[in-house]
Amino acid sequence: MALKALMLRSKIDKKKKELEDLREKDADFATREAELETAIAEAETEEEQAAVQAEVEKFDAEKAAHESGKSDLETEIAGLETELAETEKRPPVSAVYSMPEGDVRIKKFKSVAYITERRNIL
Repeated sequence: MALKALMLRSKIDKKKKELEDLREKDADFATREAELETAIAEAETEEEQAAVQAEVEKFDAEKAAHESGKSDLETEIAGLETELAETEKRPPVSAVYSMPEGDVRIKKFKSVAYITERRNIL
């Protein structure tokens, strides 16, 4: 289970890095939005207004995709963190299958040990 936890931590770290990269782009979107607000105020002719309208629609689509990507990553990270917490809650195999006292016969099946017979020797 330690390996599974390591893999989950690795996935979480990569996803958090991707999310951080997306959050860094938030400043770019804020700058573009301010520029578009200025362009809207300055547009005087029908032609200029149409050009600004096209840019606004393009911006809205890009920002919606960006926000959706952030939301998906946040959800995925939360799921991975939950899975990691559940994995870390489980006791290690050695704690579950500690050797009892006495003569014990152990049968292994797919890397899981089962006690098949136990005789106490005094």
